[in-house]
Amino acid sequence: QNNMFSASFAISTFSEGEMTVSAELVSDNAIEQSNDFLVDLTPPVTTDAQLSSSGTNGVTRDGSIVAPENMEVDAQVEYQTSFDGGEFSEWSTMYSIPMVDGDYVVRIRQVDAAGNPSQNQEINFTLDRTAPTVEFIGLADDTIIAGETTILEIEFSESISDLTLSALR
Repeated sequence: QNNMFSASFAISTFSEGEMTVSAELVSDNAIEQSNDFLVDLTPPVTTDAQLSSSGTNGVTRDGSIVAPENMEVDAQVEYQTSFDGGEFSEWSTMYSIPMVDGDYVVRIRQVDAAGNPSQNQEINFTLDRTAPTVEFIGLADDTIIAGETTILEIEFSESISDLTLSALR
C-alpha cells in the first residue's frame, strides 16, 4: 500500500521569507493540509571576536579569545586553528587555548539557526609563553668612582620591549 508522497526542491527555487506549502487530496475523503516555514538564505555578519591580550607586535603570552559580541540570535560560534602554517583543524564549537609557543591563525565564524555560515574572521598571533633569559650583564666602565655614572648593559635572549628601570631588581 503506497500512502506516502514526497517531493524534493532545490533551494534555488525558494526566495527569502515566509513560505507556505499546501497539499490537497482530492477523493471521497478530501483533505487539505498546509505548513508555514521561513526560508533564511542570508548569512550572518562576520564575527567581531578578539584576542584577549594583544601583546606587542602580535606577540602574546595568552592565546585566549574573547567571544564575539555581534552574534545572531540562536547562532553558534565555530573555530578553526592552524599552528605554524600547518593545516587548519576541523570546525569546532569549542576553542582550545594554545599552550605551545608558535605562530597561530584562528578562524572564527558564526552559523545561524538555518545553517548559513558567516564570512571567516581571522586572528593571527604569535604565542610566546617562554620568558627571555639574561645572556650578559655588565657595566660599560670597569671602575666607577663615587659620584660618577656609567651605563648598565644587559643582553637578553630575545627582543625586549617596554623594559623600565623599575622592572630591574
